Amino acid sequence: MRKSPTFPAIYASTPDGYSLEVQVAGQGQFFLKAATPCLTDSSVGQPTGKPNTPDRKGEFPQRPDVQDEFWSATTPTSAGS
Repeated sequence: MRKSPTFPAIYASTPDGYSLEVQVAGQGQFFLKAATPCLTDSSVGQPTGKPNTPDRKGEFPQRPDVQDEFWSATTPTSAGS
């Protein structure tokens, strides 16, 4: 556990190989990582569509640059509205 008031994090794992990490980083970036011992890697093809976001090669961590009315709302909304 990282008890930082600015960048808190929790790291949890079980003896049989399950793990979960939750971290808060700069500018409100949120990271979630989970692993399970029964997961096997598989090949995944490259995306077939053209990205609709700016090219961010070499920029990490990526910073949010798109305003979305739902995710950026400052007041709660009703489900299904």
